Amino acid sequence: MMSPVKVFLTFTICLAAFVPSARAGEIDTCSAMKAAMKPDRQYGYLSVGTTWFANDDLNAKLKSSAYSSFKSNALTFSISDHKEYKRLIFESPLSLHFWKDNVDSGIRTSLFSSDLLWNTGFNVLPSNLPAILFPELGLGLGFNLMRIRSDSKTLATILTTTEPNSLLWQGSFLFNVGIGSDLIVAAADRNAGLTIGIRAGYTLDIYTAKHWYSDGVTISDVPSLPHNGPYVRVILGGWGEKKPMKCDMKPST
Repeated sequence: MMSPVKVFLTFTICLAAFVPSARAGEIDTCSAMKAAMKPDRQYGYLSVGTTWFANDDLNAKLKSSAYSSFKSNALTFSISDHKEYKRLIFESPLSLHFWKDNVDSGIRTSLFSSDLLWNTGFNVLPSNLPAILFPELGLGLGFNLMRIRSDSKTLATILTTTEPNSLLWQGSFLFNVGIGSDLIVAAADRNAGLTIGIRAGYTLDIYTAKHWYSDGVTISDVPSLPHNGPYVRVILGGWGEKKPMKCDMKPST
């Protein structure tokens, strides 16, 4: 039988041999995770364009209430990320849509809309080209906002509640089908660059809330504003050198 001293020395030697290999295994695992998570190319972009909506029913209701209608298309601004894993492309654009306010007999009506999409595309061009072309599909969420209030007020009207001041909102679930194309101008070291491109497609409401809501109550007689219609946008983006993810494996305490 080994003495307690020999047992302790044997255990210490084995532990000293095991810890470095375990540490190396942690670093190798971290490096593998880092390589798997890192996109082949990544950048962000801003875009501007126009988007069409199916607002005929809403306009008809506004006209019947002596309010002016809104155009079928809205000015659109978007911001998005762009990640490429081989030929697969992932984007998540957040878009804001704006209409010009209408003023009728001292009443101002404003209409806004927004959506957030999660798109997946596939580059059909050779990967060695400084350009990409990809069809894409996506799902997302939409949000509509309409405000009706007086165009101007006096102190007396502010202190009363007789003037209209209503904020209506409505949500939806969206499906997107589109196509994108970018021209990529990279620096010599490929650690920075610019990209210009275009996005076009069609957004369809999978489900739109049947009613608008205001102050926690349902507005039952105002038609929905479906996000059904085409869009076209010009994008401008770029990227710079990023610090690599650290692989420090600090022991837990």
